[in-house]
Amino acid sequence: MKRKISIGIGLLCLVLLVVAGVFLGKKIQDKNATVSGDVAAPGQKEEMQQLFPYEVAEGVYVMSAESYSGAFVEDGSDREVENIWQIKIENTTGRDIQFLRVRANLGGEEAVFDVSTLIAGSSAMVLETNALAWKSGVEQMSFTAENLAYFQYERTIFPEVFSLSVTDQTLRLENISENDVSGDVYVYYKNMEEDVFIGGITYRVKFSGGIRAGEALAEQASHYQSDKSKILFITYGQ
Repeated sequence: MKRKISIGIGLLCLVLLVVAGVFLGKKIQDKNATVSGDVAAPGQKEEMQQLFPYEVAEGVYVMSAESYSGAFVEDGSDREVENIWQIKIENTTGRDIQFLRVRANLGGEEAVFDVSTLIAGSSAMVLETNALAWKSGVEQMSFTAENLAYFQYERTIFPEVFSLSVTDQTLRLENISENDVSGDVYVYYKNMEEDVFIGGITYRVKFSGGIRAGEALAEQASHYQSDKSKILFITYGQ
């Protein structure tokens, strides 16, 4: 194969492109994650509802802003946090977003929300990158889009080249083609629940040094969950 794709996406929200949602008024992120039901002072809930959807770029919307407690997924640590800002971002553009940063002013406090691999028609619940503490009674919010980048190539798992399976967080990749793949291979995935992506982060698994024709290799996918994870694409160098 002379098809060659190289991409600097990593663990943490691909500004990253290091990879390194899911809540909307109810628990969605994991069994220990919660969303505050009282996210605004009396009389302000209606004002917040009127603010959303908030268009930050053509066809890209912030759908909600609320408090979250649970695992902090955005840096891959899954450390526990309490009452931090989260927003729901929706992509209605018809194009896959590779990376987007939403910068927010939340009652005078600056906040940043990074999301990667927000595919067309999808939504993600994204935590503030620095785990900024939620503040109730916020009267004014504004959101702007930065670094919006769309995929410049087709997302694919190259089914004519690779066979892919996952068992107990072990990802097995086999080169089913007749040609060696000499460059590193990356498999990218996100977690989701109820059709909403969990966090802005995109995880990746690296197979160093390529895969010979007919060869199968295995690597750990430490954040993969069989009932929540979705493999989104593969990149490799030839």
